[in-house]
Order: sequence, then C-alpha cells, then structure tokens
Amino acid sequence: MAAYGRRAALAGAAVAWATRGMAAPWPDGPLKFIVPYPPGGASDAVLRLLQPHLAAALGGATIVIENRGGGGTSIGTGAVALARDGRTFGLTTDAISVNPVVMPDLPYDTLRDLAPVMLLGSAPLLLAVAPGQRPWRRFADLLGLPRVTAGTSGAGLSNLFLALAAARTGARLELVPYRGAGPLLNDALAGHVDLVVGTTSALGAALRGGQLLALAQAGAARAALLPEVPTFAELGWPAVRAEVNWGIVTSARTPPAAVAAMHQALAAALALPAVRAALEETLAMRVIASTPAEYGAGIAADIARWRELVAAQGIRLEP
Repeated sequence: MAAYGRRAALAGAAVAWATRGMAAPWPDGPLKFIVPYPPGGASDAVLRLLQPHLAAALGGATIVIENRGGGGTSIGTGAVALARDGRTFGLTTDAISVNPVVMPDLPYDTLRDLAPVMLLGSAPLLLAVAPGQRPWRRFADLLGLPRVTAGTSGAGLSNLFLALAAARTGARLELVPYRGAGPLLNDALAGHVDLVVGTTSALGAALRGGQLLALAQAGAARAALLPEVPTFAELGWPAVRAEVNWGIVTSARTPPAAVAAMHQALAAALALPAVRAALEETLAMRVIASTPAEYGAGIAADIARWRELVAAQGIRLEP
C-alpha cells in the first residue's frame, strides 16, 4: 500500500503540473468514458480495470463508464468525436483504423475530429488449426494448397488480415465469416473449416488444451503466452502484421492540458504491477503505454496501409 500511495502521489503531482495552465482546475466535473461495445466484453473489462486507478490518479475524480455499442464501434466513437465538454473520452480498438477504410460514410473524420491520448497495448491475431482434423504443423504447409478455408468471428481487422496474408504469402486463404467465436471453434474442431483466426485471449483455452495449434502470429513480436509460435516477420513476411489494439481517445476539442493530464493518469495506472499482470494474463495484451503523438502516428499509418490493401485487392468489406 505504501508503494501504491507513492505512485498515486506522484501521479497527482504530474496531473497538477499538466493542468496548471488551465483557467480552472480539471476535471471540473465527472469524466465520461464511452465504450463502443456492449457490457461484459474484453474491451469493457479493460476500462473497468483501469477505472479506480484513474480516479485515484486524478484526485478522486468521478468516472462514469457508458456502453454505446453498434455501428462497428462508430456510434460510440462518434459520440466521443462530437463531445464538447472536455471531459469525454473513449476506449478504442483496432476498429479506429479499420472503419475509415471500410465505412466511407462515417459521421466523423477519425484523424481530424479525434485526439489520441494513449495506445494502451496490443495483442496479435493468430492463424490456428485443429491438429485432430488437419495435418499441418507449420504455416509453410499451407503454401501450394489449392484452397484453405479460414474462419473469422467478426468482420473488420480479421478479414483484412486474411486478405493481407493471402496477398503477401501466396497462400490461397478463403474467408469464412462466423457470428461469434463459439460457432467458429465448433466447426474447426469438427473439421468444417480449415483454419481459425483469433487472438490469444479468444483462443487461449483451446490452445492450452491442445484442441488448436497456432501456426503463426501477426504481431510485431512473439506474444509472451506463445513464445514458441513464430511471427510472420520471422517467416519472411514482415508486411503481414495485424494486431488487436486498445487505446484511449478524446474529442479534438478537448484542451491539450486535459489530454496531458489523462495521459499521466493512464501512465500511472499502467505502471501498477497488478494492472499490467491482469491485462497480460486475461487479454494476452502487450502493454505499450504510448505517447499521444505515437498513438496518432500509428492510427494514421494503419489507415494508410489498410486503404492501400483494399484498393489493390478490390476488397469489399463491412466492419
């Protein structure tokens, strides 16, 4: 408790420094965090884990979490973009970079109307096989096959990842969309679909139980929970990269000092060993804790590369 108290005091001092140029103390009222997903999911859990630590770092501020699902996250993220109170923030995922590519009619401009605060962390997408149904043990075993079906439990990043992997490696991967990870896993174990696309957290139980075998992962580095599984970069395809991201954004109208204060509070929360361990163990998240500028540059770069892929491959996707 003493160590936590010192961290909280340091965080409070940092927040006070970040907001000292503002006309009035900040926050000057309750803070709202919008989660663009229904309650109970992984993204919701991330924010609820951080909530008490952010409140402590911000001097006991009231933090309200509001779930606004729908529209492939565009409804909740749009509410953040349009906020004018300087106290509204939003949790984001990889959808923040995918939606501008696959949704031409977004009611906001991602790069103009949103201000990045922090990339919290990421987890790689995996390609896995049911070893009891297929003989493949390496990604190289797929090359040269006339057709390999790959199931995803949702559109957006997973579908773009498959298109990217097929385009760069030459594997003939055919998308099979599913409504949820449960039906996808059942069909894979029954041999109705060749491969499964998912994150370590989504596929973790099946991987640990030997029902699934991961052939490759699409992260910048090997996930800590899968140290034996090579990345596509290690296999010779560095452009095949697709990671589920979790981040925090706010409206571009939010004062820069408030953005800095929230960044300091998030950094203090993520510095707590218990918080990092929970994120790493439950979501297989690689904690990053980026600067606002780093997160903004990453969003812009991802939008650009997904747009290039969609244009080159003539892809038509719904988020």
